Amino acid sequence: MRPLKGVNVKKGTALGTAKCAECESKLEPLDGCWEYRDLVDSYEQTRYVILVKVKPDSETYGNVHYFYAKNEKAGFRINVFIESEWTSVGFYPISKNSYGSHHGAFHRGEKYYIWMKVRYRYEKWHVWGKCDGERFDYYEEYVYIKNFYPNTINGSSSPPPGARMPPIDSWKYEGKYTSTSDDYPYYMKDESSWGSNKFAIDTLKFINVLRALGKISEKAANKAFAIGLFISVNFVYENVEAFHFSIDLYSDPGLSHRVYYGKSHDFQWAPVIYFKTYLTS
Repeated sequence: MRPLKGVNVKKGTALGTAKCAECESKLEPLDGCWEYRDLVDSYEQTRYVILVKVKPDSETYGNVHYFYAKNEKAGFRINVFIESEWTSVGFYPISKNSYGSHHGAFHRGEKYYIWMKVRYRYEKWHVWGKCDGERFDYYEEYVYIKNFYPNTINGSSSPPPGARMPPIDSWKYEGKYTSTSDDYPYYMKDESSWGSNKFAIDTLKFINVLRALGKISEKAANKAFAIGLFISVNFVYENVEAFHFSIDLYSDPGLSHRVYYGKSHDFQWAPVIYFKTYLTS
């Protein structure tokens, strides 16, 4: 196995697309420079992560659907902490030879969640070497998702213990909608009208575990919570969606509602499949 690639040894800046990281150290000449990389610690844990949340007002009810298409590829952002900042070295692509789906209905004012199990991985690398006569010596800490399990996609009005959404930094106002029929939604949304090929899921719960075990550095953990670090999921590859979702909202005819969905920002923006509504006049 080879280590994560794309590190500029002069600056230690993570660039490009990463490859699988469970690997051995390697001495590598780069344009007259050399570096040595040593994997000094790692940890993995399988956890539930919330994919979708709906928080309707007291008069809104509806349906929500989530589906993984067998053998389609999704990319999970690889986060790396170097010296004082979190950044990304690209996306870790995964496809699964199985389907997974859930279709749920929620009552008026009832929250609803859809979740799935994923496999988180943490790595700590010691990197040192020399370039242009200048020595360097630092650590890289990686957090990413190395696997997901479509057959665990499920949902209800209560999420599994410990599962959480990524931090919401702002709300995208979708508009004011008035119900005109009991049989037709006043609001609909799916992946085709999402406006992005990405969505955010949580990583801070896993970082809490790493901190409790003494794995991750305090500097990396503190920075992760300060910026609200998440994992961005790229669910479209070669114009094919790996994950599909839809939400339909209903209420009694004549009632009006304001609809919002969440957005997260750490060092990048990503939407969150978290919808909330407010009854309005």
